[in-house]
Amino acid sequence: MLSHEYALSSESIAVMNLDRTPHHVVVIGAGPAGLVAAITLARSGVDCLVVERRVEPSALPRATGVSLRTMELLRSWGLEHEARAGGNDVEWLLLECETLARASAGTAHRVGFPTADQSAVLSPTTPGCIPQDHLEAVLRDHLLSLPAAHLAVGCDLTGI
Repeated sequence: MLSHEYALSSESIAVMNLDRTPHHVVVIGAGPAGLVAAITLARSGVDCLVVERRVEPSALPRATGVSLRTMELLRSWGLEHEARAGGNDVEWLLLECETLARASAGTAHRVGFPTADQSAVLSPTTPGCIPQDHLEAVLRDHLLSLPAAHLAVGCDLTGI
C-alpha cells in the first residue's frame, strides 16, 4: 500500500463519526468520477478520504471514451501524456457494415466526440480512447501523491 492508502473494515467505516474524522470530504467510490472529484478537492487543499469497496482496482477496460473536457482537465494536471500512453489514437467513428470482412465498404458515422480538426479549433487536446482500468491507475497514483488525499480500500460505507 502507498503512503496515503489504507484498508478499513466495513464495520470501522459504518461506525465512524464523520464529525471527528480529519477529512473534510468523504468521496464514495474510486472510479473515474470519484477519483477526479477527490483530486480536484485535494489539489485545492481540501482534505478528503476516498472509500472504495474493491481491494484491487479493476483489471477490465470497461469504458474507453474520454471527453475533450476531461482530457483538458488531465492536461492541466500534467497527466495527459501518461493517460494517453495506455490508450489508442483514434478518430471516434461508428462503422456500419454487414460484416467486418467488408468493413472497407461500410459507412462511417460520427458518435458525438469532436474530430481532431474540430478539437484543434477549441482546445490544445483531443478526446481520448483510454481504457478505464488504465485511466483509473493514472488517477489513483496522482491522488495518492497529494498530501490532502487518502484512500481507504476494501470497505463499504453502510451508513453515515
